[in-house]
Amino acid sequence: MVQQLGSVIPRLYQSHHSALNLKEIKEIVINYIFRYESLVNEKNQLIDMNSILIDRIERETVATKMQVVRICGRLLYQVRGLAFILRSNMVKWAHTKTRQYRKVRIYLHRIHRIAPIFDYTRALHNLKVLHTLFSRQCCWPTISTQLALLIFVTDRNDPHRIDSNTIIQKNLRILCNCSAYAFHRTRNRLRINKEGKFIPSRETE
Repeated sequence: MVQQLGSVIPRLYQSHHSALNLKEIKEIVINYIFRYESLVNEKNQLIDMNSILIDRIERETVATKMQVVRICGRLLYQVRGLAFILRSNMVKWAHTKTRQYRKVRIYLHRIHRIAPIFDYTRALHNLKVLHTLFSRQCCWPTISTQLALLIFVTDRNDPHRIDSNTIIQKNLRILCNCSAYAFHRTRNRLRINKEGKFIPSRETE
């Protein structure tokens, strides 16, 4: 059963949605999708849009059906394109810490343009913190895993996020082309709990 949006669309947006520009409508629609709908099918593959899902998104957001179709179509196209780049040899492994940081930052910016579902400025700060933890643990996961964990931590710890519902993890992982195994293995190794908080002791969940 689909949850009601609650705080994802404030009453001001619902009563004055005609004042919203296309960028704001896109952000609302994409946030709703990543926090309330599954982008992954039973085979852990990116879904195709269908009329039932389109109608539900239209009903739960301020967007028209045509806007939903365009926003979702472009979103899925871009996610597939990004996944192809991340899993191919186009993303070369950076051996130095500085190059690692720059490469993750580049793809973080690209992901934010595709799906503005997290605070980009806060994520940049968290990237420095995570790289400190990686260095201490002598653990340098793939770019995809770093991106997924970074957005997870940023979203879970953002007091100003657009919605009380957090990003659905399987949606986040497919956005970053990160496996569940790699994500949870790295999270546990860094002692980050399910709420995105760092546990200073050796106790993990």
